[in-house]
Amino acid sequence: MKPPFGLEENDLADVRVGVEVRSKRGRRDLGVVDVITATLETNSDQPVPERLSLEAPPEYLPVNEWSPLAADGQQLHVASLIEVRGRVFRVEHGAYLIQSWEEDASGKISVSAHGLLQTVVDAPWAYATSPAAGATLRVEAQRLAFPLPVTLSKRLGDTRLPKGLSWGRDRLDALTDLGEAMSLRWLVRNDNSLHAVPYRSGKDVAASYSDSVLLLGFQARGDHETPNRVTVWGRARENDEQSPIHSRTASTSLGRFDPKFYGTVGIVEELEAGTAPSVVSSVANRKLSEAQRAAGEFSVEMVCDPRLELYDVISVKVEGVTRVVEVTGFSMPLTHEGSMGVKVRELAW
Repeated sequence: MKPPFGLEENDLADVRVGVEVRSKRGRRDLGVVDVITATLETNSDQPVPERLSLEAPPEYLPVNEWSPLAADGQQLHVASLIEVRGRVFRVEHGAYLIQSWEEDASGKISVSAHGLLQTVVDAPWAYATSPAAGATLRVEAQRLAFPLPVTLSKRLGDTRLPKGLSWGRDRLDALTDLGEAMSLRWLVRNDNSLHAVPYRSGKDVAASYSDSVLLLGFQARGDHETPNRVTVWGRARENDEQSPIHSRTASTSLGRFDPKFYGTVGIVEELEAGTAPSVVSSVANRKLSEAQRAAGEFSVEMVCDPRLELYDVISVKVEGVTRVVEVTGFSMPLTHEGSMGVKVRELAW
């Protein structure tokens, strides 16, 4: 969760929200852009989770590569300005790389920008690679993510990588596989650095919201898709058909997922990277645990809280029932006071 920390629900109930959008190309500041509307969206199911959409007046029609809204390497640095009890706080959202712009019939300019992981997607390698002998998580992540800087928290620390890892040409796939091997995910935070995010438990609640103050709507759902058996396999060397196959299955017969009553719901996943047996086993166990912690998904509509970010663990209280959930996506209006939709995954019953 982004600062300012320590705000209570009642503080956010009457918050006033504004936005500042500044365009830069390289080190050159192209100035603040006046926007008509702007929305920030994030979705953990997307390779590049963040999307920024905005509309600007006709005078911002790009005319050359140095125009603020041209799609020539321009990055939009976005901040929400929130007023709480007469005091203005600035909430930084980080930078977004312009992907496209389009002029509509009225002359307004619509712009679409992606999070900075797009810079990794845009520059695949020409050949497959492997971590150097003795490489650590930080060293290999930095090699894969260049030019994004990589940050590891003190809580997570740096560790030596297991032997046998190898990657294809797609650097974002390689980062994802590295995260799988080390039981973590990646998130570009508002300092424009790539952060390693460990899987969190329900003990790591960053904020609480209730239907008496901030929650405006709740849409529950359930399904029979949660697996009680996960099989993971991968070759010792990627793209080598003669390489040995390592396979591990993790399963459970406890509680609501007891196959005598629930049946068997299995998934099979291939690790793209060349990998070792210990990594395959670890990934299978983690995927089963994660899937069953994520016992339910639902959406909430709430008063806009610009501090919220992907993978935050929050609690929501609806009709007297408190659920601890992880944020897996949201759609946040930046230019007006209004509600935001938040997609969450329940971590515990």
